[in-house]
Amino acid sequence: MENTSLIIDFDSTFITVETLDELAQISIGDDQDSIQSIEQITSKAMTGEVDFCDALLKRIKILSSTKNHIEQLVKKVALDKISPSFIMNRDFIDKHKKNIYIVSGGFREVITPIVTLFGILEENIFANSFIYENENIVGYCNDEIMSSKAGKVDAVRELLLSGRIIAIGDGYTDYQIKEAGEATDFIAYTESITRENVVAKADSVASSFDEVINYIYL
Repeated sequence: MENTSLIIDFDSTFITVETLDELAQISIGDDQDSIQSIEQITSKAMTGEVDFCDALLKRIKILSSTKNHIEQLVKKVALDKISPSFIMNRDFIDKHKKNIYIVSGGFREVITPIVTLFGILEENIFANSFIYENENIVGYCNDEIMSSKAGKVDAVRELLLSGRIIAIGDGYTDYQIKEAGEATDFIAYTESITRENVVAKADSVASSFDEVINYIYL
């Protein structure tokens, strides 16, 4: 692992769910039409059918969430939404934390308290941040590197990494890191969900983090 860097997605990779879909369950409750709308937008964003930034803002507007909802979400994710194979390989992640980066279009407020439990360094987390007004979420920061359409590519490029760089995730934006030449390998991660158009672009497919580790040492 000395000359290998791992670029890991968060939603449906490090955790088993999509953050905003779970937040909808908490903040919207029984409004199934709104929940379904958010899930449909998420799915289209992950397969590359719609612009990621547009999808992000549309979902935030539907959510009507607050800081308290975020706190509830973090507790829920920490309790039973972390991908099982990541939990099983906690020691490996902690041992190689300097070479592991979380690069996600998700939100720092949720990601940081989860991944730091595994030893991952805060400076190795690239994510978006919410904007609040009177405890209510009204948008996301446009000055974060991850807020742009090519956020993942730009974040990895900014790291100036050398050696082997492996992008790992379930979505099309994870593949785009390899497509842009900022990763040497792309692993489609399928422990929680399989997106066929993403799998078709992958150098390898991993249904668990154990398979990622095996791929590293091939």
